[in-house]
Amino acid sequence: MADDENIAAGLSQIFNHRESFIVIALTGRTGSGCSKVAEILASPSFENIDFPGLATQITHETRKDRIILNWLREHWHPFQTIQVGHMILLHAMSRPLDDLVGFVGTVASGADLTKLEEVLSPDYASHAEVLNTMTHLRGAKDEAVIFAADHVKNTLPKLSSAVKEVLNMGADKAYTKVFQALGNNVRRSGNALSEVVDPNGLLLLPSAITQVIKLFRLQNRLQRAQHNYFAIDALRHPLEIRYLRERISPFYTVAVSTDSTSRRTRLVDLGYGKQAIDELDAKEYPSEVKDSRKTAIGYSAFVSQDIQSCLASSSIYIRNSGTPEEKDFRELGRQLCRYVALMQHPGLVTPTAVERCMHAAFAAKLNSGCISRQVGAVVTDSSYSIKAV
Repeated sequence: MADDENIAAGLSQIFNHRESFIVIALTGRTGSGCSKVAEILASPSFENIDFPGLATQITHETRKDRIILNWLREHWHPFQTIQVGHMILLHAMSRPLDDLVGFVGTVASGADLTKLEEVLSPDYASHAEVLNTMTHLRGAKDEAVIFAADHVKNTLPKLSSAVKEVLNMGADKAYTKVFQALGNNVRRSGNALSEVVDPNGLLLLPSAITQVIKLFRLQNRLQRAQHNYFAIDALRHPLEIRYLRERISPFYTVAVSTDSTSRRTRLVDLGYGKQAIDELDAKEYPSEVKDSRKTAIGYSAFVSQDIQSCLASSSIYIRNSGTPEEKDFRELGRQLCRYVALMQHPGLVTPTAVERCMHAAFAAKLNSGCISRQVGAVVTDSSYSIKAV
């Protein structure tokens, strides 16, 4: 009996470790709903999540929903959001202010550079101090850790919002375009303002993300917080996903997708015109662009966003079916809650019928003799009873 109790206690330690530290990386095209997923994950209480009501008819799936509902009511903890855009801004602000403003002017000719400088100039030097703390975290003093963490959590998001407001004042909505250029330069050269190729900069952004996670965990430990949950919004380069996956054990990549019509409607509601949306598509999903001259080539293509590859390498897929008009995100919340519960407690519920069919399809593809592209398929009836593989 003593051995059984010790084994149970040992297994509990494994689950407690999983429950105390989770990192979710979100990926998806602009307008697909990554930010909405991050917003749901950041909910301070499970009661704030719009979870769909349970159906009156008892089925296997409604039983699973009830298990998840009861579990998360007791075990929900908010995720701290780490915006990749904030990491890009932090790196960009390590360069002289005049150089940064001048670079923005070359990318977005219609931007109000005077207003941008007014937004960026206060406490500009403190950003360099934060970067220095993150770089030398092991020997940093407690006060420096707390200051740097608060800066990344609170000051940087406010500053990013102010910069976004300035850059989106024009008709071309230049914020996304500018930050894509800054991010590509960080990967290309390690310098957000330079296009000179230096392969050492390729993984600088995911390295900064790991440093921020360490910074937040250290702050949590100083404040005696027991749970370290982080949501990264949003990764858009496959090598960044691979880097983080190899360095963080409780790491999950969640791909957020939506239909093209709903996505474009969201972007239009945000003020994007047709030309701006087409430019986004050319950057994020070049395979859909018919005119190959619009896409990057060579090393520029290597360091540019590649959401198609990010989606392919994701471990979890959720569909944002809420239409922009209805703003109904209950199904999105249900999917997300299910996977969070499984991250906290693997095996809490069994796979859905659709997932079982997909497992069979993945197994079937291994029978393919093609060495370049293996494909498996499963045919079912309306009740997901498998008829052919």
